[in-house]
Amino acid sequence: MTFAPTSALPYSCAPVPFTGLGLDPALLRATHELGFTRPTPVQQDAIPPALAGRDVLACAMTGSGKTAAFLLPIMQRFLPKRRGVTRALILTPTRELAAQIDTHFTELAVHTPLTGAAVFGGVGMGPQEQRTHAGDKPRAAYPRVGSERRRRRFGR
Repeated sequence: MTFAPTSALPYSCAPVPFTGLGLDPALLRATHELGFTRPTPVQQDAIPPALAGRDVLACAMTGSGKTAAFLLPIMQRFLPKRRGVTRALILTPTRELAAQIDTHFTELAVHTPLTGAAVFGGVGMGPQEQRTHAGDKPRAAYPRVGSERRRRRFGR
């Protein structure tokens, strides 16, 4: 069985630099300092509709820039708004990914007043509670769905 070559997706467009995406100068400065020169394909296709407030579903390989593709629009939308409340919750399948997203958020937010926190089970709650009580934090969280029920049911 052979497949005919496919054409480019209808929402793809010519490569543009990050400056062409309409991001705040503080976010552009951070992307430049992180060595980002041009958006990756997933960033180029996801950031504009996300900035416009549309839902985006993306699938791309590891290392393709997915984290920045969803964090940059979230951060852009939060910059002009009131501070002091949690405004985003990012659920992840693993605590490692929650920590990675939190680190990436911190790197991208370096020139902004935005802050974030990773919250997950299996570690002491004290430090996590201190980081989250300040508000104004997107939170990357690893929910342990059903773990409390299983512990009660099986006595663990």
